[in-house]
Amino acid sequence: MIELFIFYRYCFANMLHCTTEDLLLYLYGELPEEEAERISLLLQQSWSLREKLQVLKEAHGRLEKAPLHMPRQQSIALILQKAKAVRQTVKTSSSL
Repeated sequence: MIELFIFYRYCFANMLHCTTEDLLLYLYGELPEEEAERISLLLQQSWSLREKLQVLKEAHGRLEKAPLHMPRQQSIALILQKAKAVRQTVKTSSSL
């Protein structure tokens, strides 16, 4: 009987754990089915978790509607320059 209690206590404690990353994966439908079901149960039980998910949904909606702008050429050049330097470092390190 005590083992069963410990098992349920362990399961309950793990079930309540839900990170922002878990909610984002849930929102994007990228969780395994079992994990998505666990999050759904948590959402039914927790007002604060539902509120957090709602905030993420609203932010996602705003991002979807936001206009995209091309980065400045200077930014692109700097990124490419850094990538080239890293690539050279990796090549040098791997040849040793």
